[in-house]
Amino acid sequence: MNVIDEYLIYISSVLNLSQNTQKSYCEDITDFLNFTSLNYGISRENFSKNFHKIDTFLIRRYVSDKSKQNKKKTTINRKLSSLSSMFEYFLKNDYIDANPFDNISRQKTEKTLPKFLYYHQVKEFLESIPCDSYESLRDRAIFELIYSSGLRISEACNLKKSNFDFYGKTITFTGKGSKDRQVPVGDIAFGYVLRLIEQNGVNHPGSEHIFLNPSGEPLSDRSVRRIINEYFDKLSFQKKVSPHVLRHSFATHLLENGADIRQVQELLGHKSLSTTQIYTHLTQERLKMVYNKAHPRA
Repeated sequence: MNVIDEYLIYISSVLNLSQNTQKSYCEDITDFLNFTSLNYGISRENFSKNFHKIDTFLIRRYVSDKSKQNKKKTTINRKLSSLSSMFEYFLKNDYIDANPFDNISRQKTEKTLPKFLYYHQVKEFLESIPCDSYESLRDRAIFELIYSSGLRISEACNLKKSNFDFYGKTITFTGKGSKDRQVPVGDIAFGYVLRLIEQNGVNHPGSEHIFLNPSGEPLSDRSVRRIINEYFDKLSFQKKVSPHVLRHSFATHLLENGADIRQVQELLGHKSLSTTQIYTHLTQERLKMVYNKAHPRA
């Protein structure tokens, strides 16, 4: 068996990484192999015999190649992290003596605050969805739910009826790293989801997934991104956004209204508190804006 296939089986069956993470790893590995195959003759087919030839010089050339392609520094760092994890697996299994990625510096990036919407903007967006067709009801339901419960886009797209506790108005599902997480659902979002499930019984009987495309398949991340911008193009504060802005707004509004940061961490499913703390910077920035606008001697 090819050592790459062995590694991919390992992250799937042993580490039990999410499907999205596995997909990302596969794409990064394939991108690296395209480079090594073109420049060094090291392909997926002969990788098992030649991967010991991969050294820091080759990796630095790969990084330079990505930079020339104007890839974002965060993208390059993610690729390096994916590849380093694979070579760390090779090291632990004594396939190599050292991980060549250990000597590769990561790209320096500027920390940017996540974008969020003010509540009146969230309200205007949600209420702009008319619910006069199956598709618009589905759209209202998914965006109400993302904002209500702080779901990741992939979590919402993959949501099934079996994830819901309809009596307790909660969702239990497996997030990143196959970690179970339970989140509450607000009354408004819950009402739209129930209406959609009832309509699914007519339009797509037998479907376990909740958010479906016209073919009865689960909505894709890309479709949700396209849909949200179609609605935002019609709003008074037109801006190009990602559906993730609703998750950012969820966290920001909770903190602004006094929620404990560790509770927000749990609701978001963040492994590290430092990941959640970036939202405190958002609320601090907003306080500064209010102060500068309102104080006579600011």
